[in-house]
Amino acid sequence: MDNNQANNQNNLNNNYNNINSNPNQVPNPQPTVEALNVDNFGNNYNNAQPQVSSNPNMNNANALNSMNLNNMASMNSNPYVNNNPNPSPMPNPSVGNSTNQLNNNVNPIPSISPIEPMPNMNPNDNFNSVPVPPVFTNPVPEKKNDKNKIITIALLVLIVLAVGFGLYYFLVIAKNNKKPVISVIPKEVHLDLKDEIPTSADVYADISGIDAASCTVDTSKINNQTVNSYNYTIDCDGTTADGVAIVEDTTKPEVVLNDLEILVGNTPNVKDFIEYCIDASSCTYKLNSDLATMINTPGTYEVQITVTDAYTNSTDVVANLTVSPTVAASYLTCTSEEEALDEIFATTTSTYKIGISADDRFYNATKVTKIVFDEKNDYLTQVEGYNPTIGINGIIGTASFDKINKTIIVKDSKSFQDLLEDLNAGNLADNSGVIRAFFMMQGYTCE
Repeated sequence: MDNNQANNQNNLNNNYNNINSNPNQVPNPQPTVEALNVDNFGNNYNNAQPQVSSNPNMNNANALNSMNLNNMASMNSNPYVNNNPNPSPMPNPSVGNSTNQLNNNVNPIPSISPIEPMPNMNPNDNFNSVPVPPVFTNPVPEKKNDKNKIITIALLVLIVLAVGFGLYYFLVIAKNNKKPVISVIPKEVHLDLKDEIPTSADVYADISGIDAASCTVDTSKINNQTVNSYNYTIDCDGTTADGVAIVEDTTKPEVVLNDLEILVGNTPNVKDFIEYCIDASSCTYKLNSDLATMINTPGTYEVQITVTDAYTNSTDVVANLTVSPTVAASYLTCTSEEEALDEIFATTTSTYKIGISADDRFYNATKVTKIVFDEKNDYLTQVEGYNPTIGINGIIGTASFDKINKTIIVKDSKSFQDLLEDLNAGNLADNSGVIRAFFMMQGYTCE
C-alpha cells in the first residue's frame, strides 16, 4: 500500500471515530465503507452511489466528501487496483467490525433531480446524457450523366480532328499551293575543246525552288571547236540568268608511236616515229636525242621526243629505233572496211603495215585497230574497265585512248604466222604479190 492509500485509510478511521463520538451530527451524504475499499476504489469510484447515514451525528462525514480527488485519481491509476467488473469486497483489517456498524448507520443518498434547461434553450436537449462525438462521412458523389460524358468526349475528338486538319492544311496543302521562290545563280562553266556541250541546267547554274530538269539552257552561242568565252542563257519558269562558258584546251596530247627500223647510215624524220597524235588541236614534235650517234652503228636505240599541241600542252614520249644492215625495202599498207562489233555499240577498222624485203618476201608487220564508240558513256565504261591481257572484243595489244573522238587505238606486232592466223589464210605463200591479193579478196584496201 502506497502513501495515498495509507492516507485515505487513516482518513476513514478518523471519520469513523468522529462519528461514534458525536452521534448528534446532521446527516450528510457519504459513501459506504465498502465503496472506499482501497483495493477496489479505483474501479468503484466512478460507479459508486452516494448514501445517507442513519446516524444523525454526521457532521464529521463532510471530511469524506472533501477528500482530495487527486489522491483518488492516483488511487485509480494504482497498479494494484482490481479491474474485475464484479469485484468481491475485501476486508480491511484496520477497520474491522466498525465498518459494518458504519454501514448500518448510513442511509441512501436521495436521488438528484435532473438539470433544468436554461431560458432560450431547447427543452428537448438532454443535458444529463453523455455527448456523442460527430461522425464524419465522405459525401456520396452524385452520379454523372453518361450521356453528357459521351457528348464531351465527342466534342474533344472533333476539336482534335479540326486542329489536326488545320495543321495538315497549313503544312502541306497551303505550302503546296504557295508558289516557291525560284533562284538561279549561274556558274562559270569550263568545257574541253571539241568535247560535247552539256545540256543539263544544273551544269550551268545553282538552282533552287524548282526542279532543274524543268529549266532550259540556250547554248547556241557556244562554239566547242574554238577556244574562247561564250555566253549562255538559262530559263527556269520565267526566271532567267545569263552566264559564261569557257571553251579551253588543257589536255596533253597522246600519241601512238611507230618503232622504226632503218639501214645503217640512214636518217629518219621525227614524224616517222609517230603513228597517231591524239589531241583536240594540231601537234608538233621535237627530237631530243642525237640521231647522228645512232644511225651509223647497228643496234636498237631509244629516241626522246616532245609532242606539243596548239595550246602549249605537251608530253614527252620514247620511241624505238633499230639500225640494221638489212631492213624492209618497202611497205604494204592494207586497211579493212568498217564493221560493227557484236557486244558493244562501236565500229572497228584494222590496218596492217607489212614490211617487204628486197627479195619481195614478208619482212615484218604491225596491226593497228581503231574502235570508235557511238556514245561517250560507252567509251568511258570501256576505258575504265580496260584490261591489257583481255583487250576489247578479243583485240589485244598496246592501247591508246582518244577521248575527243571516243576512240580506242590498239597496236600490236605481227609475225608472218600471226598474219596467216588473223586472216585465216592457211598455207598462204610468202610473197608480197600473193599477200596483197589475199588482203584484197578479204575486202581490204591496199596501198
